[in-house]
Amino acid sequence: MLKKLSLTILILSVLTHCTRRHKADNLHYFQDFESIAGWFGMPALSSDIKGHSGNYSMLTNAQLDYSPGLTRKLKEISDKPIKKIRASIWCYTMEKNSNGAFCVQIMNANGENKLWIARPFVDFIKSESTWTKTVIETEIPKDAANPENMVKVFMWNKGTIPVYGDDVEVIFSE
Repeated sequence: MLKKLSLTILILSVLTHCTRRHKADNLHYFQDFESIAGWFGMPALSSDIKGHSGNYSMLTNAQLDYSPGLTRKLKEISDKPIKKIRASIWCYTMEKNSNGAFCVQIMNANGENKLWIARPFVDFIKSESTWTKTVIETEIPKDAANPENMVKVFMWNKGTIPVYGDDVEVIFSE
């Protein structure tokens, strides 16, 4: 009886953890690049190296300087004002002196930046050939919170060294 109860608790805790991580609503976004394998128009999808959590990851390099990313108008995320954003990514490179960044950007309809945060790869990738996680977490300034503004989360590679990204998670707070 005790074994069955322990096993039931273990299974429920694993299912609960997975459900929270991959919650599907407009405030939570997660991409592991496994479900888009085989789709056209994804030149930045790579299986050159094993992804952080699967077989695929996104690639940036000298030819692909911008990764696929999340792009949404704030009004598509929520009818309520968005007050905070938390974005995370796992990155991998074979040379730790990569010239690029993990970026969060909010732009108005005229293309003007209302929020720009770029976390340089060299600030968080300290080891070669190892997956490393970074997080950008910030309050959204009132002048950036216009519902018509566009939020973007992506990798930007300004150099020639390939950098892979996987398991991107973006969480918005109202």
